[in-house]
Amino acid sequence: FPNLKAIVSTLRETHSANRHDLGAASLFEDTVTVGRAIQNVDVIDRVGSGDAFVAGFIDSMLEGRGIKHALDCGITLGALTMTTPGDTSMSTAEEIFDLLVKTDASARR
Repeated sequence: FPNLKAIVSTLRETHSANRHDLGAASLFEDTVTVGRAIQNVDVIDRVGSGDAFVAGFIDSMLEGRGIKHALDCGITLGALTMTTPGDTSMSTAEEIFDLLVKTDASARR
């Protein structure tokens, strides 16, 4: 795959059917980057959370926000999607960025 630019994967730890941790990692430009994990997500429906992760990741990359931000946005959208029924996300960019700020603040404590 000579044109492959990045390898990205979610990292999910399943504590129970309704309690998960969600993170992600990538290999991009010969560097491994790990996104900030969101722990103890109250899962209502996990279907679609991987697709949501990819959507958040790709959108951030297309906006030129960098690999770490893209991973964190993907993780956040994936986690938010698990907290709602159905396989599509209804989260807004504002909700994603708000949760990013909250999880960043708690990570620094």
